[in-house]
Amino acid sequence: MNSKRKYLVVVDIPSIKEYVFGTEKLVEIRGASALLKEINEDFICNFLLHSPKLTADKVFAGGGAGHFIVEAGKKDLEEALSTLKAYVSEESKGGFSLVCGFAEYLEDKYDESLRKALISLEQDKDENPFCYTLPIHTGFIRECESCSEEASIFKKYYNNDTDMHALCLVCARKIDYGQNKEKGLWKEFSNFMKKKNINCALPTDFEEIGNGCVAKKGYTALVYADGNDMGNIFQNISKREQYKIISNTVEQSIRTACMEAIVEICKPVNNVLPAAILLLGGDDLLVYLAADTAIPFAISVAKKFTEESNKRLKECDKSLLTGQFDNLNLTISLGISFGKSHTPFSIMLNQADELLKSAKKSRRNKIDNQNDKTNQPYIDYHLASNFNQIDVISSRLNHLTIEGHYHSQSDRRYLKLYQKPYSLSELEMLWNSANNLLKSGIPSTKLRQLGCAPALGKINGVLEYLRTFTRLNYDQRREIAEALRKFGCSNGEILWRKQNDDKYDSTALMDIVELTEFIKTP
Repeated sequence: MNSKRKYLVVVDIPSIKEYVFGTEKLVEIRGASALLKEINEDFICNFLLHSPKLTADKVFAGGGAGHFIVEAGKKDLEEALSTLKAYVSEESKGGFSLVCGFAEYLEDKYDESLRKALISLEQDKDENPFCYTLPIHTGFIRECESCSEEASIFKKYYNNDTDMHALCLVCARKIDYGQNKEKGLWKEFSNFMKKKNINCALPTDFEEIGNGCVAKKGYTALVYADGNDMGNIFQNISKREQYKIISNTVEQSIRTACMEAIVEICKPVNNVLPAAILLLGGDDLLVYLAADTAIPFAISVAKKFTEESNKRLKECDKSLLTGQFDNLNLTISLGISFGKSHTPFSIMLNQADELLKSAKKSRRNKIDNQNDKTNQPYIDYHLASNFNQIDVISSRLNHLTIEGHYHSQSDRRYLKLYQKPYSLSELEMLWNSANNLLKSGIPSTKLRQLGCAPALGKINGVLEYLRTFTRLNYDQRREIAEALRKFGCSNGEILWRKQNDDKYDSTALMDIVELTEFIKTP
């Protein structure tokens, strides 16, 4: 029997980040992102919405996932989804796969329908593990120069390349899309800039972005942002229209905030924009940009996301967002990995992901332990090039944590030479403090001496700090004292803030001084 019923269909592209960031070339990353966007937001939608045997309505599509209400016979739906999977695999040349699930759609019980559809999705994922096999063999065995799979084609990275490169079909497909300026985020952002009357070239590689760092040439940053509490928010949705409103609000707000923040903060250098959007969809954002724009960009995009999402929620039908959604306030957390343009991208990506998790954890701890209801964004950052490019936790434990003075094991305390992560308001204060220190005219050698002082310990660090501090003029001393006061150095303490609930003292001085390296000076 193939009688028509309404189904909630969920689709997902697993392991998106592994596919997009499986190589180190900007052209391939951009191409992979463009291909995913086209398949997720255009191809899958068009296939389901225009299939002759289906009547479909899109609830949401973005970030590698999608929800659709489909009216069809069960057999026709299964055949359509099977065909769709084959098309997606062929279009990506085996680079990624599509998994699908569906369940009978129940009006006003979207959460129950979704739960059953997601169970079906997990079954599809478990029963059909994706295994890549090379579709073409050319008679030679050689590694792909990008991902180390077996190569099967020769191709140029850029049209003006003089050399041909051995590539697998997956990477070659990424390059096709990465070179095409009429595809994906490249096209979307180019059109956005045209509307803002900005006429400049987009970067073709990471070196061009590093060259655009005015404060410290060759330095770059990777900003990774993700929505806060999205899982909890969507788990509490019981109606289809609620899901549609909130999911599209998040999707459109992160896009608008990202592009507006780039245009506002990242000014062209030698007619090249020192920024590249690597991934943008759902509530995820990954942007690679010049190091001296990273902190201002993070502050701006966090503010703009909340402002844009609040505006969109106010404009929607309020009768659909009642109860727990009455005062819904959407925010994002961010991780920023600083490095050089030749720092392996995989290292910066891993650190940015680690920093994002650290920022989210700090925000949650602040809410849970201090009953903080402000729901502020939190931001964590780290300089990869300062610590031999190891993971963030090890860097902070081995290089930025030292033993303090104590009389017995019971009062044993440690000194943390940092106060990261910061809330959005704290990071703004930190950035402004770093700017004020530079404007006060403190020589760079004195700044470095101040920044290194805490590493000498609780007492010797204070003595070294005072030795440098007393050689500055009144205005310079005032700026430093004010900056430290803002971050808890008070009640007789000069450098350190005591954490009563933990056995450590911390200082923000090193955080402030290291940011001065990435501030453009006239």
